[in-house]
Amino acid sequence: MKEQWDLRKDQSPATHLKRDALNSKPWLQPLKELQARNNYLAVMNTVPQNDLVASVCATLNSVIQYGDAYQLADYVVVEPPFEDPEVDTFIAFLRHSYSAEDETSDQRIEDTIRQVVTETEESEDSEGRPVQSWSSMVTFLLNWMVFLRDVDVEKDNYLEIYQRLKDLLE
Repeated sequence: MKEQWDLRKDQSPATHLKRDALNSKPWLQPLKELQARNNYLAVMNTVPQNDLVASVCATLNSVIQYGDAYQLADYVVVEPPFEDPEVDTFIAFLRHSYSAEDETSDQRIEDTIRQVVTETEESEDSEGRPVQSWSSMVTFLLNWMVFLRDVDVEKDNYLEIYQRLKDLLE
């Protein structure tokens, strides 16, 4: 299962992104230690194979399940400039496959988050007590992905970037 994400300049991101959910850099995948503790592969088998959003969501689900706030903060990059090529690839994928012009994009992202980030669902703890759903995390992840997709760090529009970042973090 060793593949790599590859964004070729002359072709669309959706066509030429390849997945390496198990062996890529940490930003796009959970640590092998996390994979051993959860149902990562089973979750990945339920989502479209060419959807980078689903892969990132599966990674985030693993990190949330493990309960490592520091690792979650490392994965959820919010402050431009985004200098990691994998973040750039993710942004290109969002802009191509979930464009702002498509009225269904935000809903499709949210549906993927709800399907893959199962740690946000209502459940029971180890003693059978109910655990409420974490809908605010779903909202945050949706807003984060929309922020990455819509913010243009190439322009010198620092006020807009600041306002979008502020809105995201509220």
